[in-house]
Amino acid sequence: MWTRLAVKNILTNPRYRGCWQYGVTESVWISSKDYSCQKDRPEPLKEVEIEELRIVSDPIWFAAQKRLGEDVNHGGRLPKDSDRRSRPKVLNGLLKCPEHNRSLHVGGPNGRSMFCQSCRQLKPEKRHLFTYLNRALAVRLTCDKLAELVRADEELVTQIIEAFRREVETLQKPGPARIKELETQVVQLGGRIQFVMSHVGDSAEDRQEAEVTLTNLRQQRIELHAELSTLKASNDKIFPIPSEQEVREQLDDLGNILTSAAQGEMDDESDRIHAIIADLTGGQIELFQMGERKAQRGWLKGRFYADVVSVAIDRLSGFHLARDGSNRLEVVIDYREPLHIDAQADEAIKLWDEGLLNKQIAVQMGCNRSYVTKLIHHWFDSRNLPRPDGRQRRAQLDNKQVTMPAYKELSDEVVQLVEAGKSNLAIAKQLKTSDVTVAKAIGWWYQSRDMKVPTAADRRLKKLQQAKELYDGGMLIKDIAAELDYTPRGLKLALDKYLKELGDGMSDGRARRGNANAGESASGHASRGEQQHDDVA
Repeated sequence: MWTRLAVKNILTNPRYRGCWQYGVTESVWISSKDYSCQKDRPEPLKEVEIEELRIVSDPIWFAAQKRLGEDVNHGGRLPKDSDRRSRPKVLNGLLKCPEHNRSLHVGGPNGRSMFCQSCRQLKPEKRHLFTYLNRALAVRLTCDKLAELVRADEELVTQIIEAFRREVETLQKPGPARIKELETQVVQLGGRIQFVMSHVGDSAEDRQEAEVTLTNLRQQRIELHAELSTLKASNDKIFPIPSEQEVREQLDDLGNILTSAAQGEMDDESDRIHAIIADLTGGQIELFQMGERKAQRGWLKGRFYADVVSVAIDRLSGFHLARDGSNRLEVVIDYREPLHIDAQADEAIKLWDEGLLNKQIAVQMGCNRSYVTKLIHHWFDSRNLPRPDGRQRRAQLDNKQVTMPAYKELSDEVVQLVEAGKSNLAIAKQLKTSDVTVAKAIGWWYQSRDMKVPTAADRRLKKLQQAKELYDGGMLIKDIAAELDYTPRGLKLALDKYLKELGDGMSDGRARRGNANAGESASGHASRGEQQHDDVA
């Protein structure tokens, strides 16, 4: 029957690319046990490339070797209850403890959690990671965040197309210096591999250390081979620039896969989803302890650098292109279930930012005003921010009361009466309010419109100007006083003073009036206009 290990061994066979090797191993006689065993040589005795027997191209084969080298360890027992959704393995090998530079280990009740083995050997107060990480929760939050990042938008689509065009120009014009540099690095790595194999050591610890070193060196050599083969093969290959629709479809496909994974719909595609997450996160998610180091009081925060642009280019081109890190975006995820109070606090702070009072927020959220204060404090405390002073905030708000003040309700009507020439006392009497309310209404109406508030002198001057116009039109003083809400004598004295300031004066009132009665125009021969004409003559 086919096994995963059998398939892996077959995929590592270089005959896929037409490379036939002879003398890969050698027989070593063990006299103490009276038999020989096969041992890998540093280099094969002979290596021949036969193009007629090639099955796949060099870039594809080396890309496969790179993927196999990055493959995570799938060891462990299968769940007896066949419940894989509560124990997903797509993040195995990606979650790291930066303090001890090691991957998290699966454990906890029924294998539903992950933790750092090195941290568990320390005292609780000295552990870098104290809280256990729920595997299903970590997969759901990580996939949701990545799906949000890869959802297509115009800026991301344009950025991917421009980066693709730059990469294609680089691939189609590979510099000889870069190719020579890669070939030199391959030779140097081969020499280091031979040296390690020749100096393995005698103890078990030395052999284990040599095995780890050889694995890393060979992985580096495979990556150099993959890049070198890509550069050489790109001379004759044409990379068509993808359209916006193709890029958008590619991003939507990634988003749909990640969304399905977040909902637990992985089926048998866990390896594919793991590869996508590894590409997007750079193969490493560092974890940090947050909150208190007590049961149910802390949580882990994950941090990684996502490179959506490079992943999209790799999927669109079919080649692993170089990444310079210029498109990386730092992503932070809190691995914990959102509390109900957190959602309420976010809603309360949103209304709070809109300038609503706590009492108004309580009415909209259907709770008590004291609970709104608790939500506001919780929002700031959870982010280690100082709590705001409610009194200072209230002083800065435009609306400091729940109901609209009386002076604001009356402001439009008050200003209309002011424009009509009414005094504050007359307006207050007409609207059945106080003159203080009238003054506040006038000030607020003009200030809310960024206009200058008229002073008493401005209003008096405007009224005298109106009185002058009516006086010049032939209206009697008594009628003008009634029109402008003045006493006849008070208007006469004020108008006479105003006209004298203009270099003029009032005419004789009896002569100007003539035989006119109240409500009629002046009929006398000594009207002010005629007197001015006689003086000029």
